[in-house]
Amino acid sequence: MPILKDQGRQWPLSAELVITYDQDFGVDSAADSAVIQEAIRLPVGARVVGGEIVVEEAWDNGTTATVDVGDSDPDRYTASPVDLTSLGRTALTLDGLAVAAADRDVSLDPIFAGTDATQGRAYLRIEYVIEGKANENQPLDVDEYGSARVA
Repeated sequence: MPILKDQGRQWPLSAELVITYDQDFGVDSAADSAVIQEAIRLPVGARVVGGEIVVEEAWDNGTTATVDVGDSDPDRYTASPVDLTSLGRTALTLDGLAVAAADRDVSLDPIFAGTDATQGRAYLRIEYVIEGKANENQPLDVDEYGSARVA
């Protein structure tokens, strides 16, 4: 049996979270260090296809201010912790994780050392698609297309 091409197309969905030194991680760096925080809820059927952390205002807390991005694996989307003391963009690492069978949260795992921060702002953006969803239909030739999805 030949492969039936699926005419359904979807654009990626995007969720964004602004992270600040005082509102999201707390001012007390030592108390908030290594406390994993749920950041973005992904729905059933979601597959992460992109994302980034952008530091817009550097954290100023002495020795260390880093964060990992993950889910049930706290650093799934970061090859190494993102340095919050330096301005810049870090693309997330994608591992081809299977489609989620249940809702799951993208989480942040911060590590702080040194004095408490008095500034810092970044944002986390997650891009994902949902299995079986289509926003558009591509024009089709009936002989080549069909539904590849079976419930």
